[in-house]
Amino acid sequence: MGKPIILIVDDDPQILKVLGRTLAADGYEIITAAGPDEAVARFDGTPIFLIITDYTMNGANGVELLEKIKGISPDTVRMVMSGHQDFGIVEQAVNRGRVDKFIIKPWENADLRSSVRCAWKNYELAGNNRELLRLIEEKNLSLKEINARLEESVEERTLDLRLANQRLEIAVGFQKELLNIISHEVRTPVNAISGYISLLREGAFGEIPEEVGRVLGKMDINTNEIGEMLDYLLHSSRLEQGKIEKSDLAETNLKSLIQEVLPLVQPLAQLKGLGIEIKYNEKTPLLTTDPNRLKYILINLLSNAVKYTRKGGIEILAAPSLDSTGAVVAVSDTGIGIAETDQPFIFDKFYRVNNQAEQAEKGLGLGLAIVKDYVRLLNGRISVESRPGAGSTFTVELPVDFTFSSAENREEHTGVLPSRLPAPTLN
Repeated sequence: MGKPIILIVDDDPQILKVLGRTLAADGYEIITAAGPDEAVARFDGTPIFLIITDYTMNGANGVELLEKIKGISPDTVRMVMSGHQDFGIVEQAVNRGRVDKFIIKPWENADLRSSVRCAWKNYELAGNNRELLRLIEEKNLSLKEINARLEESVEERTLDLRLANQRLEIAVGFQKELLNIISHEVRTPVNAISGYISLLREGAFGEIPEEVGRVLGKMDINTNEIGEMLDYLLHSSRLEQGKIEKSDLAETNLKSLIQEVLPLVQPLAQLKGLGIEIKYNEKTPLLTTDPNRLKYILINLLSNAVKYTRKGGIEILAAPSLDSTGAVVAVSDTGIGIAETDQPFIFDKFYRVNNQAEQAEKGLGLGLAIVKDYVRLLNGRISVESRPGAGSTFTVELPVDFTFSSAENREEHTGVLPSRLPAPTLN
């Protein structure tokens, strides 16, 4: 960067010489002009930071010159000199030429040099301000461009999300339709096939040969496994859809729910000559819970009791819990029972008891896993007490009122107790 440039305008060569020498000693580059026209010509792109002009030059007016310079180079600092000490002249210079400094001739060199130094600082400050404004404008433009791109990106993302939501809605609709098909179009004929196989094996259509009986036994096992797998698909899909919703809850009467479930399991019990006895304590409270999930729990426990019992009977008992904070449902049978070593694992997915007497009724080991998940969702607990050859009792305890906070706090709870719950009472 070169020296700061000062333009001195005066029709007196001696003034130009003396003033120029004085300021050049401070490191400024000095250019001169003998009159207004020559001074204006000096502004040809040269970065002049200061113009000092005489007030009167051969009839020309220095203030009028400064007015022109203000239009040509607004940032140039303007000073006017005059030997007249007339405040009217000063006022005219300031108001018309917007003069930054009025210098009285003869000048004091110290005052003049100090004024020029201040003028240079002001010029530098003005230049810095211009650069700062330019940078701010550039940043504003950049921010506007960024905002425009962000708005465009947000619009694109919004459109993508809208399309994704539409695809998700279609997928959810398809899933529901698929579950409907599984539930009605597939599960129903599987149930019918299983029912006819049971009738054939029980001799409802006459005696069958031993070899046919063995084949029917294998068919029964396979259809039961298919049915169990379909149940697992249906119920695990519902488990994945989330926790209990408020809309799922309803006031539930255990006695009514048991009576609703019984017709679904009684036909097979009757074929096997098994009775089902209901024991209901009238003090059993109404439950605020999900009746659909509780219904599945009862169906599964009763179906298992019928499936694994050859003689004797089934008992289902409902009563208040011992601490009166909920209700207990217990399903007991006189079936083949479960070994103590197997009991900790029967609620695990795909676990199958290794019991020779049970082979004809073997399933995939999914039903009790779903029961455990549903009991946990309902903030309940389940336990089993059993001995081989002496039957089993599955006991479920549920709270009177389902609470969402309790469900969230029990997310890691298995819903299974290591030992049997206290036996409910009928009085």
